[in-house]
Amino acid sequence: MTVENFFKDIERMQLLFKKLLPREKKIVKYRWGFSFFPKYNLPETGKKLGVSRERIRQIEQRIIKKLNSSLELMKNGERTWQDIVNSLI
Repeated sequence: MTVENFFKDIERMQLLFKKLLPREKKIVKYRWGFSFFPKYNLPETGKKLGVSRERIRQIEQRIIKKLNSSLELMKNGERTWQDIVNSLI
């Protein structure tokens, strides 16, 4: 990955994150370890946010759908939001 692509990916992630609700952003940070947070599993994330692991899983699925549909609008070739996330962590 070039430095230019790295910064483009960061910019894309910022645009995608603007589409998320505050609670959704926290879940992404906890589950995928963004913003220097350690990665937490479903039960740990649920405990931190005061909801069940199942509720976290449901919200996570909604987040994935939201990010995928937003990324489709960006038309970033064959890359998915998961590819971009993995390139940043």
